[in-house]
Amino acid sequence: MLATTHRAKLGSVLAVTALWLALLPGAAPTAAPAPTCDELAGLELGPATARTSVEAFLDPASTLSWRTWLELRRLVVDHGGEVRVQLYWASAGGVRQPQAERVRAFVVSLAHTGQAEAVLRVLGRDGFERLHARLVDPLAHAELAVELGVPTPRIGAALRDRCARRRVVADSRRLREALAIDIDGMTRLPAFVLGELAFDDGPNLDRLRPEIGREGQRRRAYEDPPRLGPPPPIEATSERMQRPPLSGVLLGGPGLPHRFVLMARDEDDPTLFVVLPPVLAERLAEPGRLALHLVSRGTSDGAERLRHRLCAARVLGLQPAYLDYLARDALLRQSPSPVDQGLIEALDEVPGSRCAHEVDPVDLDLPDGAWLDGLPRSRSELGSLDATLRLLDAASRPLDLVLLSPRDEL
Repeated sequence: MLATTHRAKLGSVLAVTALWLALLPGAAPTAAPAPTCDELAGLELGPATARTSVEAFLDPASTLSWRTWLELRRLVVDHGGEVRVQLYWASAGGVRQPQAERVRAFVVSLAHTGQAEAVLRVLGRDGFERLHARLVDPLAHAELAVELGVPTPRIGAALRDRCARRRVVADSRRLREALAIDIDGMTRLPAFVLGELAFDDGPNLDRLRPEIGREGQRRRAYEDPPRLGPPPPIEATSERMQRPPLSGVLLGGPGLPHRFVLMARDEDDPTLFVVLPPVLAERLAEPGRLALHLVSRGTSDGAERLRHRLCAARVLGLQPAYLDYLARDALLRQSPSPVDQGLIEALDEVPGSRCAHEVDPVDLDLPDGAWLDGLPRSRSELGSLDATLRLLDAASRPLDLVLLSPRDEL
């Protein structure tokens, strides 16, 4: 009884002593530091000075990663040092599988210590399920270590590598940010990021290869943009068609730098409502740049009627109104408005004697068609009329009259 009481008192004294020691300054027990992971060195294929950089995301638990690895090595060699591949490890997403996470950690841990090719080759040969079975069987570690060229304890250490697991999580998040999908979303692997373009692909890199080619083309075009073609040679122009001695209607002053000459056979000539709208639009945009010269060609009734009305529009000062009328489709002019009827009546009231001396281009042996500064123009070229005028401006040489000798002396 006495011994029991003595032991109870001794226990109380020890408890009080422990509490007193715990309350002393600096005597509190320090918690063990949380394990930290040094940043795993990134895996790269190709020189660091390569001009094209690709981010490749592989699933370390997929047998396709071995084939993708081989194709990436071939890709780098084929481009002769112009391509560098930065390797990342990611999961495809979906339902969490502990077996897959175990294999991923194992592969990533070994890959970042120099055994990437060996471990991916074993994964591609054995498959995911057989490799996992060998990992969870301690008796199989020795044989697996021999195949991988590492000490046997390294197999167990790779399975417990928390840093490798964190690397897979971080790289998976990086991939989903590049693809602009939810952090838990599923994606196909392998996947690649090339500049601002992110996409999935197959192990044969069927999309990555042409994308790298297009990236090189864009870079070369940016660094060395193609030069514009040479301006139209002035020597190829027809001097007679630059300022033909014809009446008709001239919209714009004779001193404008460019002149568009158009010949029509009657008011229903389709050339009118195809050519006139873009030319009139160019004049509206820059009135002091281009003059429009419209004349009638031929001796038919329609040509004579058009020739008289062009002359009458010039006499009455109605050139812009009549050209706007001719620029409409002939079908739309079959039901004229009162304004159009008044315009035509006013033109037809001009006496024929006022326009009896209008010259037919056929009489002067002038060619047919549409001409810009003495150069023949097709309908398809009118869509780039502004660019054509710019080239003509570049081809002109204001000092030619001073610096060049006459043609007879050349």
